[in-house]
Amino acid sequence: MSFGSTKYQEPDPPKLMGADASLISTNENARPLPWFSGTRWLGVTWIGDVFGVKTTEIKQEVGKDDKTVGYNYFASFAALVCNGVVNRVTQIKFNDEIVWSGLIARGEDDFVSITIPSRGILHLHFGTETQGIHPLLAGSGQQHSAYRGQCYIVGEEIAFGANTTTAPNIQLELQRIASPSWVANPTIVQESDSSCFDANPVAVLWEWWTDKRFGFGRPESELDISRLQAAAVRLASEKLGLSPFVDTETERKTILLKLFESIDAYPTSYGGKLGIELVRAATGYIPRVDKNVTLSDPTVSGQQWPDTTNLTRVKFKDYEKSGQDNTATRRDVANF
Repeated sequence: MSFGSTKYQEPDPPKLMGADASLISTNENARPLPWFSGTRWLGVTWIGDVFGVKTTEIKQEVGKDDKTVGYNYFASFAALVCNGVVNRVTQIKFNDEIVWSGLIARGEDDFVSITIPSRGILHLHFGTETQGIHPLLAGSGQQHSAYRGQCYIVGEEIAFGANTTTAPNIQLELQRIASPSWVANPTIVQESDSSCFDANPVAVLWEWWTDKRFGFGRPESELDISRLQAAAVRLASEKLGLSPFVDTETERKTILLKLFESIDAYPTSYGGKLGIELVRAATGYIPRVDKNVTLSDPTVSGQQWPDTTNLTRVKFKDYEKSGQDNTATRRDVANF
């Protein structure tokens, strides 16, 4: 015997990513808002709960009657994406499925509205210092700010799916590159994929050094502009760009050393200003070292040269695998 109704009961309102509303703040705090440069796929950090929940009935013919067998769920929400101003958006994924592809560059407006067929509308705020609070958030009954200096999205009546009460896992492919006035080539386009933009490492260094929101907040006058300009030109000619990603608090020395290692460079401090010198093969006259300039004959011990092996392993973001980590290994016998 049952005292419950056998009629289909509408489930509780959707819970953001399956979490109770009381746990939303914990989920947000546990995930630092990332910073990146170049081209990257990024997930989102939810802010607040869903709002404006709507449902439509799913009907199924049973005998001569149409009966409700479920509900389609729609809701609006907001999520932070990254620190800094975003320049372009190229792709959007819902639950690992590409639902929108194109190219929208940031213009004079602070946000753009993207219609995703059969899914709803996604409003992308580029993260400018002039952007305001989105009208949907202002009327949501929740407490939100303009999130200036941070890229964020607002989903408007996004379809969750049949009997699905959790928001989809959203990822965006974004591009952002700082452009100091004295760097002629802040963007480096890869020949293998013209849609993949990397950042000139010197532009990355400049943004880290000067940005007061997520960088070191140091004045540009502390940089050796002439040496940095020369390095930027050389790196652009080599098409040596980077797409760094930072999602943890990192000491200044540590993050700069990682940058220098990536481009085979070392820091300089002429006149107390930070510059860089690139380690590259010598050009012009190369001194010759032979027995006439040595104090004694060299001695060789250990393995013979043909027995030695040089192993190089490179870790990179593979855009043929949607930006996932991949590695390439090269083993050179006799170090040739």
